[in-house]
Amino acid sequence: MTSWPFPDRTPDGITVEADIAYDTYTGSVDALIAAGIIERSQLPPQVGRMPGNAAFFPDGSPVPYGCTGMPREAGYRWIEVLRDGKAEVKVYVSQEERRVRRRDSPLYEFTFDGCDGSRREHYSGNREQLVARGLPAEWMDETRKKEGKRWTKRTIQEPGRKIEIFFTPDDRFRIEIRKDALQRPAPAALPDREAGHQHPNLRLVWSV
Repeated sequence: MTSWPFPDRTPDGITVEADIAYDTYTGSVDALIAAGIIERSQLPPQVGRMPGNAAFFPDGSPVPYGCTGMPREAGYRWIEVLRDGKAEVKVYVSQEERRVRRRDSPLYEFTFDGCDGSRREHYSGNREQLVARGLPAEWMDETRKKEGKRWTKRTIQEPGRKIEIFFTPDDRFRIEIRKDALQRPAPAALPDREAGHQHPNLRLVWSV
């Protein structure tokens, strides 16, 4: 079988899309076989699986149906024959390659605004990406991995907001900024009702 990823160029008639855990090769069945990505004997159907699907361990042996808890190591392949006659093959990469891909993946961010005026900002990326986004470099520089710990957490409390910084096992930082809700003035209290006095904005509907 051909090794992945291809060192020189993508084979003709095949497109490749890289994900964190695997590379997806899409093309005609003949092109995938010619490139050495799959063998004709590995094409679906596979006993116990849905029509059009097949899975194989790195050594080429079929994955028994129901083995969902087993780790997908480098070379694990998932094959799916598509409706247009093409096939899609997911080839898993090593754990080290996954760590590198996670570390170098694009900056991820989202913002959530609460109905009460609060706001939560979430950022995930490496140091260079976060600094380019405008976040203070000292936040990351003072949050480094501690010996014997997979995760490092640092909390910064400022007036009106709380900042939590996580340094992950993938050498990326996850930053959450929580801004407090707006302080709205309390509603004015109604004047006390005096004996025999009806509030001008209230109307008596029923009386016994």
